[in-house]
Amino acid sequence: SEDYDIYPTVLHLTAAHWHTLVAEWHKQPQVAAQRLQHVRLINVTGDALSAQKLKLWDEVRPAHTRLINTYGPTEATVSCTAAYVSHDAV
Repeated sequence: SEDYDIYPTVLHLTAAHWHTLVAEWHKQPQVAAQRLQHVRLINVTGDALSAQKLKLWDEVRPAHTRLINTYGPTEATVSCTAAYVSHDAV
């Protein structure tokens, strides 16, 4: 396939998926830096974020990437509430 230099800038993930990714990114910070270089926003939805995983995220997160935790009725995948997650919130 051809490379069109198209990279995701927004990720919308379940909390379980994000927890798995953060654990892997923490093991390989160079991979995290490469994979997240264009990502400006990560929206994690469906459940609360683990405090332990938030600490790992704080160690690997790019300064330009914002993290939002949203929650809503799962049967409709609607986000009803949202909050930016910062280091101070951990």
